[in-house]
Amino acid sequence: MKGKTFVFMRLDGDDLSFSVKLPHSRSKALALPGSEPTHYGLGAKGWVTLRPKARTSVAQLLSFVDESYRAIAPRRVLGVLKATRN
Repeated sequence: MKGKTFVFMRLDGDDLSFSVKLPHSRSKALALPGSEPTHYGLGAKGWVTLRPKARTSVAQLLSFVDESYRAIAPRRVLGVLKATRN
């Protein structure tokens, strides 16, 4: 996708965090424990940093990554994704 990033991930010891762009579910993500607007000015552009806990739903985390990918993907790629869902 020509240098566009849809997720930043970091593992430091036992501390896992990842940042995603969430134009639709930002407030839902920010309500989770350990989440915050992403630093470096990205939070103002819809990015959220999450630090998942053991009880955090993997399905919910994957939906955030999917939303972030779709937020930056070119329209032609979104069309292919939509076609494969049906």
